Amino acid sequence: MITVGAREASELQSIHHYAKEKSLVLSRETLFGRKPTMDDLQGLLVLFMWVMGVRLPGQAIAVAHELDLTATCGRLCGLALEQGELSPAMEKQLMDTMRTYAYLFQLDILSSMVAAKPKMLVSGDFAEYSGLLLRQAVPRLSDVRLAAQIELNKLISLAQEAIDPAGFSATPNRQPPRLDTISSYNDALDHWFDKWQKHISAPNFVGQLGRFDAGSCLHG
Repeated sequence: MITVGAREASELQSIHHYAKEKSLVLSRETLFGRKPTMDDLQGLLVLFMWVMGVRLPGQAIAVAHELDLTATCGRLCGLALEQGELSPAMEKQLMDTMRTYAYLFQLDILSSMVAAKPKMLVSGDFAEYSGLLLRQAVPRLSDVRLAAQIELNKLISLAQEAIDPAGFSATPNRQPPRLDTISSYNDALDHWFDKWQKHISAPNFVGQLGRFDAGSCLHG
């Protein structure tokens, strides 16, 4: 966090460089030695998304597997859907786990699209679960953005696989996509925009939008 926070200010460059070197050392330690923690995984995600640029998230996914994050997230989401209201401690664990998994899910999809390679994360139905990010009475704007981005990136990923499958399958179907396939994804994108435009236009978010308009806020 210090690495990211200090990177833009010229007077903080010495702090930025020191923190960046320290964060790289800590990231390498997740490859061996002590068992990693959720804090280690969250630190890796911050490093990958804000400091190191787009890259294949194999290291972060390996840490997530060691933490059994996919099963934990699925179990907590299942409990939330089954029971509705959870204890405060369980609710906090649910939201922390979902946010962490959501960023990993995003990173996996984005790197897959950029590299035109199959996704590495076995995510199950997480895109369908992402609506649970909005389960609080007044959800955070960051959670609304995250849920919207998950839905959008999943949609774009599916469209890319349908339109240009060569990089996503060992035995790709090389026939050109049908016009109605492309049209259906265009319609889905229009539906996505209308749906999330209504979400961020809610009165409780108006003061949080700052100088961004509604459309650009979704991507911030």
